[in-house]
Amino acid sequence: MHIEGLTIRSRLNEDLLQQIAQITAGSYYNATTEQDLQAIYHNLDPQLVIKPEKTEVTSLFAGVGILILLIGGSVTRVFSRLP
Repeated sequence: MHIEGLTIRSRLNEDLLQQIAQITAGSYYNATTEQDLQAIYHNLDPQLVIKPEKTEVTSLFAGVGILILLIGGSVTRVFSRLP
C-alpha cells in the first residue's frame, strides 16, 4: 500500500479470516481487483439481525434495596423527632 508517500507492506492471514467467517456464520471474500470488489459489493445482502441477550439485573435490585433503606431511615428519623 502507498499512503502519503510511504510504502507499507502487509499480508493478511487468510486462513484465520476464513475461520472467523465460519465461526460467526459470515462469509470471507478475497478481492484482488477492483472488478472483484465491485462484484462482492453487489452480491452483499445487508440485513439487521437482532438476537436476544440475557441481562444481569442484580445491581438494579441492589440499588432499589439501598433506596428503600435510605427512605426508611429518613422516615424513621422524622417520626422519632415528633412529640
